Amino acid sequence: MAVLARAMELKGSESGAVESGAGLLPWRLRRTFDYMEANLGEPITLNDIAEHAGLSRMHFAAQFKRATGLSPHSFLMLKRLEMAKAMLLDEALPIVQIALSVGFHSQAHFTSVFRKSTGTTPARWQKQVARRLSEMAG
Repeated sequence: MAVLARAMELKGSESGAVESGAGLLPWRLRRTFDYMEANLGEPITLNDIAEHAGLSRMHFAAQFKRATGLSPHSFLMLKRLEMAKAMLLDEALPIVQIALSVGFHSQAHFTSVFRKSTGTTPARWQKQVARRLSEMAG
C-alpha cells in the first residue's frame, strides 16, 4: 500500500500536479500545537502527535517540518524551553520541579538541553534575569 501511495505521489508530481508546499493544513497544525502545549509535561512521541493529527508518523513529520521549518522534536523542545523560562522567573520553584513539569526526564537532561540552547545553565540564566529585572525596577 505504502509503495503504491508513493508511486502515485511521484506520478502526480511528474504530471505537473500542484503539490502543497505549505505542509500541514492549518487545522491540523493548530490541533498539533494545541496537543503539544496541553501535554508539555508528559512524554510525547512522534506517533502520539501524528496520530492526534490523523496522519502516519513519517507523513506527519515531513509535513510538519515543511509547515514550521522544524522537526516535531525540535519544536517540542523549543516549547518546553519557553515554558521552563517562564517558570524560572519564579525563583521559589526548584529547578528539578521545573524540569519535570515541562517534560524532561531529569534535571541533568533539562540542564543539558537548556545550556545547548542558551549557552548557560538554568540556574545562571535565572540569576541573570533576576538581576536584570531588579536593575530595571530600581
